[in-house]
Amino acid sequence: MRQISSPCPDRHPFMARTAVPGLAALLIVLALPAIAAASGAGFVQELIPGDSLDALTAPLFDANGGVHVLYTNGIGFYARRESDYWLTENTGVYNSLHAIAMDLDDQGDPHVIVAANGGLDYTERSGGSWTLPEILWVSLGVDDAALIVNGSDEVHLVYTGYGGELGYSVRSGGEWAHSIVDTNDARDVSMALDASGRPGIAYKSRDGIAYYTKCALLDTVWSIEVLDTTYASTPSNARKGTAIAFDSTGAPHIAAVGHSPAGLYHYVKSGTWMREAVDTFSNNTGEHSSMEIDATGAVHVSYKRDNDVAYVTNGSGSWEVCVIEPASLFGGLGLNSAGVPSLTYVNQAGKAVHALPFTYSASNMTLQARVGDYRYLNYSDCWGFVGTNAEEYAVIGQPNGVDIYRVTDPGAPVKVGATTGYWTLWHDAKDYVHPSGNHYLYVSGEGGAGIQIIDVTNPDLPVQLPTWGLAAISIHNIFIEQATGKLYVCASSTSSLNIYDILTDPENPTLLGSWNDEYVHDIYVRNDTVYASCFNAGEFRKLDATNPASMTTVLNFSWAGSAPHNAWPLESNLDFVLTTDENAGGHLRCWDISDPLNVTQVSTYQAGAPADIIHNVHVAGSVAYISYYLNGTHVVDFANPSTPVVLGWITPVPNTSDPFGGTWGVYPYLPSGTIVSSDRSNGLYLTTLDPVTVGVETAAGSPPRLFRLAPNRPNPFNPRTTIDFVAPGGAVELAVYDPAGRLVRTLVHGAPEKGVHSVVWDGHDNAGAAAGSGVYFYRLATGESVETRRMNLIR
Repeated sequence: MRQISSPCPDRHPFMARTAVPGLAALLIVLALPAIAAASGAGFVQELIPGDSLDALTAPLFDANGGVHVLYTNGIGFYARRESDYWLTENTGVYNSLHAIAMDLDDQGDPHVIVAANGGLDYTERSGGSWTLPEILWVSLGVDDAALIVNGSDEVHLVYTGYGGELGYSVRSGGEWAHSIVDTNDARDVSMALDASGRPGIAYKSRDGIAYYTKCALLDTVWSIEVLDTTYASTPSNARKGTAIAFDSTGAPHIAAVGHSPAGLYHYVKSGTWMREAVDTFSNNTGEHSSMEIDATGAVHVSYKRDNDVAYVTNGSGSWEVCVIEPASLFGGLGLNSAGVPSLTYVNQAGKAVHALPFTYSASNMTLQARVGDYRYLNYSDCWGFVGTNAEEYAVIGQPNGVDIYRVTDPGAPVKVGATTGYWTLWHDAKDYVHPSGNHYLYVSGEGGAGIQIIDVTNPDLPVQLPTWGLAAISIHNIFIEQATGKLYVCASSTSSLNIYDILTDPENPTLLGSWNDEYVHDIYVRNDTVYASCFNAGEFRKLDATNPASMTTVLNFSWAGSAPHNAWPLESNLDFVLTTDENAGGHLRCWDISDPLNVTQVSTYQAGAPADIIHNVHVAGSVAYISYYLNGTHVVDFANPSTPVVLGWITPVPNTSDPFGGTWGVYPYLPSGTIVSSDRSNGLYLTTLDPVTVGVETAAGSPPRLFRLAPNRPNPFNPRTTIDFVAPGGAVELAVYDPAGRLVRTLVHGAPEKGVHSVVWDGHDNAGAAAGSGVYFYRLATGESVETRRMNLIR
């Protein structure tokens, strides 16, 4: 027998409507402080257009937040990111094989040098066009170079040649002046300007790590200081990469990566030079470094660490190392105007990468992991399922389809597959378990290219089948009713709402009926009842789809400012439905729909700023899981629909200013309790809700009585599982229900002593018969409160 995995509505127990006490009597104690994670939470990768690269610069930021990068693959290319998209253009500088450098002037225009034709070529972009390359030197064999633009005209350039010389040039008034600073086997050069505009140069010489600067009184005279002679006379084993920056006091800081012993070292001059070891490596393959100092004085460094690219900062008072991923080529580090770091490198697939920190804030939720091959800037919806192997899986939409991850251990997700196909910003996925035992994943997308069908019967080896409806159907959203084998398709190019049979042939859906009264943007279906969000008309509709060929409207209503993007009933009480208004200031609304002629709003929920936009809501029992774009994932309990209670939230910081950026979707139905969320700019993130202490007040001023139902363990299980609960003192009933809401087994009925209790369910019903494989629900109820959870039995 196969385990049913998708959260289709017929698998949730129906709870008869009972009197619910006012939530003034319910106390949710969220004693945990908000969690603020800095850049140590990891980095998110986005691809820069470019392949087979020879060199790559650090990211530069203009006044508008645009990102600028220079790279070569035999030809010099300039890339900039505007409004979350990368644009590239040829710089007109060719045969760029070694050193490259770029800086921006006050107008945000790039100035570029590249090692070309055995020397250095210089060009700049102004008015949207590149100037003809200016040849500075020929046949010097340039090994490394750095460039700084001080204003729109003054340009500082430093380089090292194959002959060991250290050269410096400055352009002022359109004229270049060149000089040789040192000839002592100079390598790995970097440069910064102090507050007076004087250059400071750090490099590796035959004598060790050296620092050159102009004398304060004699601006034409260079002075040199040797910081570290550990590797003197052995330049091949010396510090392999240097970086320099000045802090707000004018003190120079230098970072250097060394060999034998391997490590990253930080030097700062405060009267005298001081050295500290920041990081050590297991191998001697570390090289290159890049450094910036933000307005708070925190030092940020990126570097090669063994074969990986890494980032380190001392912003918290001690050095914190974050290893990102293996890299074949190093670019560098940049800070935006807010002091947020990002870095560039080439990954082992040969792709240029721009990495940004994944940061978030949270309350009563714990981040387990964030995953994504790279940052697409347009991830879309998410889903989840339990495979035939009892492992848990998460699915996230990406421009060509979906990525599939095994997330049984949410702290260590593993990618098992991805679909390929047409490009679109919108992908929605749902799964279906056929009676034959085959398990399918259906992926819709806009753009007129049908539905991708993936066979996940072996979930660790998903197989993409021929796309159904290719070049014929554009689809915004889908829903699958597991019990009847029906695929509901809305916002398609053929109809507002179509219903297809996938029971007969799951690989070739057959149309059963259509409805076209209004545009349907999103749907939820339960027992042939369709909850339709008619976004364009600003209406919510409840449809009877018992006969797909002739659907009828049971309920229709709208409200001031309505823009219903999606809707979901409270599965613990179907007389209430939640809607989300996807417009500025739109929020979650809870409606009492028990009387179709008198629909009333009983409560609302809003997060973030008043103009922030909500997206979707999914419900498990009475708990709403909300994807709130810039405000992330919110978990809110509607046990008393008139007074929602926040259980927790997590808000990743979007790497975009788009008000529709951030969290797109939430999937809360995995048996383990892992919550799957998709973030448009940060990818897939996995969280868990921290334990919540719930109190039931007995009288004014009296202490609350504890009430808590924990996840069963193990889950999935065979043949038995343990359920822990906290009894408040008084009458309690703990019972197991099947997906149709029928009572299977009563585990506790009485008044257990106040405190923590454990009970074992052996997988049998009240008559002693073995229950079949599938999803079951266990419900803890008192006279005042109810809590329900899911579990999976596998025979």
